[in-house]
Amino acid sequence: MDFGLTLLVNSFVMAISVVLALVFLQKGFDRLQWALVPAAYLIFLELAVVTAIANAVFQFFVPALSATLTFLLFVVGNFSGDFHTYAANSNSAVSKAVLYALYYLLPNMSNFNFITIAAHGQVVPLSIVLSLNSLRRGLLRGASVYRYSDF
Repeated sequence: MDFGLTLLVNSFVMAISVVLALVFLQKGFDRLQWALVPAAYLIFLELAVVTAIANAVFQFFVPALSATLTFLLFVVGNFSGDFHTYAANSNSAVSKAVLYALYYLLPNMSNFNFITIAAHGQVVPLSIVLSLNSLRRGLLRGASVYRYSDF
């Protein structure tokens, strides 16, 4: 859980920097600054999930391979929502099964991506933030098990 505090402080500093830059450029507070708060928290949650994945992968592979696998899981996780769409539009039973399996097995990192919505001044719904927060807590508890293991 040590990495959670480090990520929280780094995310907080980045969010404050962006808000201060916007206040300076717009010469005052606007609705946009308040919309950035939940989006910045979701960026923190995404970083926490990626760190938990990296922590788990690191237990089984050498550092170079674990960094590569973590990066690949992050990239594929950003597009895992498309697997569901492709499976629904597929005519092949085998490709449907494989795509649905990938959709349910890989982390869906696009759930945390509300940057575009916040950039347009829209606030992320609180229900989404709370549901993703419960997902983060479960993943961090699972990742903390690996810290004390002797592989």
